[in-house]
Amino acid sequence: AFEKGLVSGLKKSFPEMKNFASQAFNIPPNHLSLMPSEQDKILNVVPDRILALGPVGKEMAVQFLPEVPVDFSPAFRYQKILSTPVAVNREANNILVLFGYGLENALTTIRILIKLENQLSSFKQVLLKLHPGGYFDRARLLQELGQPLPPNFEFISGRLEDYLDTVALGVCGATGTAVELATRGIPVVMIAETHSLTMNYLAARKEPELWELCFTSDDVASAVKRFHGAFLNDREKLIRKGQQFKQAYFVAPDEKYWKNYLPQDRKEPLYV
Repeated sequence: AFEKGLVSGLKKSFPEMKNFASQAFNIPPNHLSLMPSEQDKILNVVPDRILALGPVGKEMAVQFLPEVPVDFSPAFRYQKILSTPVAVNREANNILVLFGYGLENALTTIRILIKLENQLSSFKQVLLKLHPGGYFDRARLLQELGQPLPPNFEFISGRLEDYLDTVALGVCGATGTAVELATRGIPVVMIAETHSLTMNYLAARKEPELWELCFTSDDVASAVKRFHGAFLNDREKLIRKGQQFKQAYFVAPDEKYWKNYLPQDRKEPLYV
């Protein structure tokens, strides 16, 4: 629904059609986000309604488009991970690295972690997961890296929730999945961009016990030590913080939000 050309074409060809903008994934709160701009209002490509995943998304929508009706949407792709119970597993001892879209940030991230190999020796494995929307694969990343990975660094694939009970710390680039870790009380080290604006998906809620933005290897080493200690010593507190984070980013499931995709004068779907 944020594809401006599509919105423009629909408005011209079907003037009676109502266009809803649904927040299908988390977005960072900055001026390069997907929120429509003032120019979009002039060009008449602003949606008729915006449906956000939670209070954070709604706040951003209201800030940029105060005249457009805003309500909530079902969680869609996040439904599974949000419904998966959070286990107080103190045996969890892996680092989960979630790369962002960009190759440069991924290289920065992995080089910092290799540099800190000795400081990470208390962790069992460093699990590496590529972003599904990234333009590079494992082979390209390793080729550009130009050095072998430590033996406990392992690439993984598949569903994120299959690994979460083994994870004590997340290290993330520009990926909205960082929000999913935080909602489960898993501390997140965000690796800042060195070549462009950092797309920090967690910035809408300051929570120093759950996430920190790091620019250098020293920053990362300090954050890893602090977060790992918190994970080992007060896991329950982190889970409570994660619940608060989840309530900010995702509205509680409710059947009524499905009806937000219907025209205001229609109470039942056209097809079932």
